[in-house]
Amino acid sequence: MNGRGFWRGFCPLLATLSIAPVSFQIDLAMIARLGAGAPAAYALLARVALLDAVLVAAVGGVASVIVAKEHDTCGRSRIVAQLWVVALVVGGGAGAIGCLTYPSGLTLIGGTTDAVRLARSALGWYLAAIPFRVLSGVGLFILFATERGRVALCWKSFEIVLKAVAAYTLVYPLGFGFKGCFIAGLVAATAGATVTFAAARRDHDAAPRLPSWAFARSFLAQSLCEAARVLSPQLLVLTSLALFAAPWIGRFEPARADAYAAGQILVLLLFTPFTALTRFLALRLSDWPRPEIASQIVHLWRQGIPVAIAAGTILLLSSGWIGQAIYQQEGRWWSTFVAALALSLPIRFATNVMRGALQADGRFADAAAVDGLVACFVALPLTALGLHLDEPAVAYLALIAPEAICAAVLWRRLSDPREPTPQPALQC
Repeated sequence: MNGRGFWRGFCPLLATLSIAPVSFQIDLAMIARLGAGAPAAYALLARVALLDAVLVAAVGGVASVIVAKEHDTCGRSRIVAQLWVVALVVGGGAGAIGCLTYPSGLTLIGGTTDAVRLARSALGWYLAAIPFRVLSGVGLFILFATERGRVALCWKSFEIVLKAVAAYTLVYPLGFGFKGCFIAGLVAATAGATVTFAAARRDHDAAPRLPSWAFARSFLAQSLCEAARVLSPQLLVLTSLALFAAPWIGRFEPARADAYAAGQILVLLLFTPFTALTRFLALRLSDWPRPEIASQIVHLWRQGIPVAIAAGTILLLSSGWIGQAIYQQEGRWWSTFVAALALSLPIRFATNVMRGALQADGRFADAAAVDGLVACFVALPLTALGLHLDEPAVAYLALIAPEAICAAVLWRRLSDPREPTPQPALQC
């Protein structure tokens, strides 16, 4: 199936994944009027809470693949019933770990500034919302796995409006100030968990039930692997940004750190469709035989790589305008970044197709291992070397070389004749 039917559900998934960055922008706009320290406090809390954001994405992604692989009505209902309990335990555990580590994390990163004190005032509300965010994320991906993506998108769109209205009401008229934004987040997450739970229970008649040990162990192992894969590029960006801002590496100039930081905002915009593509293919190919998956990968490359090349060409030709009109950036560190990013798009498309195919086969560990190793042993050394030599072209090879290596390794992994990761046997 290579026509429109194959891509059914991709646009709702892409739109849903694009809502989170919009929500962050609304939050920042909402609290900007509170004073100079409020945006810094929000960014500080978001940076410290990176781990649970990664966990939400990983748990939801693995849950969706497990549900999509099961076509028997009885088996799917049992899976969904167990997923609710596992997600609640994972969310509660993440909240407990956050209670122990986030306060010291805020101090470690921000010191004793006013921004840290402001962030601490809202930390309790943020932590209380973690279990509900995990449940809501799992519920949304279950809806996508059962081809109810439009329902998920409609709810997520309503949720962002609900959160914005609640945040404004709590921050200003009710006088909760900075923490009102996070109280609104708790309200939205609780509503999201409730609605998605109700929708899944109606579809599958699945009341929560204790999972079997085999199911919980398999699910948690795959979720940890996927969390590591999602986390590795985030840590790479944070480490690279520290290197770009370090005055002791190469010929330091503020423009190089500014260009890299601005470039990451552009990356977030351009890479969201690739993230959606990986999630979508993990669902769509979950029940395909391996020989058909291999031929479909080649077909997708033929369709998508020319589009990625065209997008890269447009990006390259408009780099000057984008830099000056949107990001207020120019110079060699900016132009070279955009050129490297443009060249990486076709390679990244190819690798994300293969990542989705591996996840559809239940091989989350394979994708995680490759991404983590190239980030550590290829991307970071290239960045450090380029900064030391004061050569943007060398530093920004970190956008291209790791993906090229991933492409070769992932193709070999897909050709591996090992059996796919089995799911625990399910009985009604």
